[in-house]
Amino acid sequence: PMSDTVYLVLNILAGIALLSALVFVLRCLTGKRHTLYQKIAVLLVALWPVVVFVAFLRWTSITPASQGRLIYGAISALALWATLGLIWWLPLRLRPYVVAIACGALFLLAMIQPWATISPAYAQPPQTIAAETQAIFTSEAGGIAGTGMSFPETSVTAGEYLHFNIDFEVVQAFDRDWSLFVHLVSPEGIILAQRDVYPGGGSLAMSDLEVGRAWENEIAVLIPPTTYSPQTAEVRLGWYHLPSGERMTLENDEEMLSLGNVEILPRESVLDVPNPQSVNFGDLIELVGYDISALSAAPGETLELTLYWRALQPIEQDYVVFANVIDSTTFTKYAESNAMPVQWTRPTSTWEPGELIVDTHTLTIREDSAPGVYPIELGLYLQQDSFPRLDVLGTYQNFLYLPPVRILEPDS
Repeated sequence: PMSDTVYLVLNILAGIALLSALVFVLRCLTGKRHTLYQKIAVLLVALWPVVVFVAFLRWTSITPASQGRLIYGAISALALWATLGLIWWLPLRLRPYVVAIACGALFLLAMIQPWATISPAYAQPPQTIAAETQAIFTSEAGGIAGTGMSFPETSVTAGEYLHFNIDFEVVQAFDRDWSLFVHLVSPEGIILAQRDVYPGGGSLAMSDLEVGRAWENEIAVLIPPTTYSPQTAEVRLGWYHLPSGERMTLENDEEMLSLGNVEILPRESVLDVPNPQSVNFGDLIELVGYDISALSAAPGETLELTLYWRALQPIEQDYVVFANVIDSTTFTKYAESNAMPVQWTRPTSTWEPGELIVDTHTLTIREDSAPGVYPIELGLYLQQDSFPRLDVLGTYQNFLYLPPVRILEPDS
């Protein structure tokens, strides 16, 4: 993107122009200089951006993300009003000059962006001097060495990025394009966070690189805000071929290189709850934190899931909390709990806005559970015919995935 200053100046100018245009519209509609047909024409052009914007807000409210391009349908009307707002109050002789200056400035700004903004953003990392080789990944055709690593962060907060750099050098030419992956793995072997990307932030294709090409690769891994913390995670790195799933191997036949450990810290909380969250269910109930007794369990064992709720406003109906250890592919439930909060003793209709509710659920792993890693599915629903659920605002889902747990082999 361009400098924040550029956007600030453009926004200020646009705001002034549109406010000026609004004054023009009001003068036109309330004055006697214009005919009824002229007033209707002005009103239609003025209402069109409003109609598009209201439709955009409605679309945004029911989808997981907004898309500014949906406003483009009103861009001609907005451009007309912005231009009018800049000049209608000026003497006639000055208006062409103001329009020319505004258009010329925008034209020049657009012309320099390919060199000032776009090209640097897509530039390939420069050639570096390779340091001492620490590890070599190889495939049937191609090899790449890890020659240096900068790992300054020893801790990272849930919901933030872990940043580090690592140097690579091509030691054998590739005939295919490979992707870099980084995993943060818990002591239970659960992938807590990951990043998959082509080398050089997507600017390099392995099949184009010659032997001796060396560069510093910046890596940023987002730690999901729901990640259980505090805990220690091992940072692992490797290479894979996206179409086939094939991975490169190290000299010891391992597929991943351990880069060290990082401590995942909880986010700050004014409520003093574990694993602070801010998940809005239907603009009625907020999940502000959670805790779990263990991140792994064998069939027949139990997990204690403690939820920290807060009412955002008075709630008229009584919602049931569901918590499932579930296979998200087959939707098989290996443990489940369906109960009103605090073991049916604190129906949601009794909650006071802002009151902190501590709600514990027992999840018993089924005896016939398949070993593996499964997320905990969480949400709220009404005991009605269709069991309507509360939507999670900001997403397209009516449930939340808490961190996964590992179901162990029966004899583990």
